[in-house]
Amino acid sequence: MALGKLVLPGGALQDVLHLHDVLARVSLARLCHAISRARALDERPDIKSQFNSVLYQLLLDPSDRVCFEAILCVLGKSDGTERTEERAAGWYRLTREILKLPEAPSVGSKGSSADSIDTSKASKDKKTRRPQPLIKLVMRRLESSFRSFSRPVLHAAARVVQEMGKSRAAALALGLQDIDERVNVNAFSDALDSQDQDFNENPYADGARKASAVSSATGGRDTIASVLASLMEVVRTTVACECVYVRAMVIKALIWMQSPYESFDELESIIASELSDPAWPAPLLNDILLTLHARFKATPDMAVTLLEIARIFATKVPGKIDADVLQLLWKTCLVGAGPGGKHTALEAVTIVLDLPPPQPGSMLGLTSVDRVSASDPKSALALQRLVQAAVWFLGENANYAASEYAWESATPPGTALMMLDTDKMVAAASSRNPTLAGALTRLQRCAFSGSWEVRITAAQALTTIAIRSGEPYRLQIYEFLNALAEGGVHSQLSEMHLSNGEDQGASGTGLGILLNPMIKVLDEMYSAQDELIREIRNHDNTNKEWTDAELKKLYETHERLLNLVSLFCYVPRAKYLPLGPIRYNSFSNNLVFKFIGIDGLLPII
Repeated sequence: MALGKLVLPGGALQDVLHLHDVLARVSLARLCHAISRARALDERPDIKSQFNSVLYQLLLDPSDRVCFEAILCVLGKSDGTERTEERAAGWYRLTREILKLPEAPSVGSKGSSADSIDTSKASKDKKTRRPQPLIKLVMRRLESSFRSFSRPVLHAAARVVQEMGKSRAAALALGLQDIDERVNVNAFSDALDSQDQDFNENPYADGARKASAVSSATGGRDTIASVLASLMEVVRTTVACECVYVRAMVIKALIWMQSPYESFDELESIIASELSDPAWPAPLLNDILLTLHARFKATPDMAVTLLEIARIFATKVPGKIDADVLQLLWKTCLVGAGPGGKHTALEAVTIVLDLPPPQPGSMLGLTSVDRVSASDPKSALALQRLVQAAVWFLGENANYAASEYAWESATPPGTALMMLDTDKMVAAASSRNPTLAGALTRLQRCAFSGSWEVRITAAQALTTIAIRSGEPYRLQIYEFLNALAEGGVHSQLSEMHLSNGEDQGASGTGLGILLNPMIKVLDEMYSAQDELIREIRNHDNTNKEWTDAELKKLYETHERLLNLVSLFCYVPRAKYLPLGPIRYNSFSNNLVFKFIGIDGLLPII
């Protein structure tokens, strides 16, 4: 009861509304939000409604700081927590609740001649005090703020729009009912006018009412979608601000307010145009990339589109992008894209490998998405580092994107060993798994024609994929690495027995020393597999039992190869089979030989 009296006319909190102290009114907004969300008052919805009414009145505060704080409280951003449910409820409040201002006390007239004037004035006041949708009040105030010449006001308004986008994304992610942006924002206030007009006992009791009763109304011009579109048009004009920090906040607001069902062409064009300005500091650009990361976590369906936007950053400002931040975005989007979107997500990463080198001098195409600005003389080197990061990312994650692992391979044992024709092998690989085949093609091209650093990384990435993949991909990479190590010109001279008097020991690509250990590991694996097949056939033909010494030798070979493989990349030791997924059935003695993780090759009766 005491809390309820505080917000009644003449109460202490009502007096705070009229104080000149801005911080006091900011604290009042936070207090009203905290009390209206208190679980202890769940049984007193009337008190919660009264504090909500005071909070909504602060949306009309002449101070931008107080108004923006009230908007953030409505959106569920009053404290440091980022609870999705609270954010979704905040968007619901903004789009479905209304502000009903209290009626002003009537001033009695002394003369009978002024009765008609007082009556018309009262009716006019009543018309101006009709219930107003919160979203309409907020949009009108934000549009006014974005026309300000004050940079702090512009920055704060853009931040409010960003938080609005977060609450909107949370509501869509949770699939709240009655979130239809085609609803007329005036629907509930019009319905309220037609209801009982004798509402004078307590004007605060139902100061905020939800419009779920008329959520199906879609008529009229002022729909939620239309007022949002009007606001975003004003927000887009703010990218012309000279302050780069204001522009960065505007871009983050545009990213959060972008709907996954709308075209991203305009947003991509704005970002590509803005990043042509060399005044952008590196920390600010990486902060925008982290915004893309947070946007994906809120809406995983936008993974591919967000990767396309990240490609713009890698293209326009490669020297200012942190490769670790970009790889974090790649990894998160790839994991969250789902089985159906892994291929497209990986393709968005491989596009970085196709970026052209920086073009010197020309101002033409500075806003092009696929052209690197050469205003920074280190752009070429920076782009090379990003390409190197993309190559490493492909090597580490291509198997995951393609769902192809040697320990889970669907290829029957021995199939690739009998497929000696290279053309048939490549065709089979491409038709079986286009995602992995496409990644191998990109990596092979980088290993053959990239810069020195990129070629080294590509060779290591190919080795990683060869170790983790089943056949025929492992054999395909094995043949390519052998050809790369030998070098085309060197192999031709060797066949012709020609010499120009110089040392012919080096390969044409210069990667021979690096590739030899990788090829040696694959040689060891194939040799051990061939030897095991011969032993199995020998035991089968002679109907001979496997001795403990022979099983111990196989186990030692298994462990030795597993240790060698682990030097190049991570593999699950309990599942990885360096000798191949071989299962041998002997109907004569009912023995089945099988690798069981680190326990080695064991006979099972």
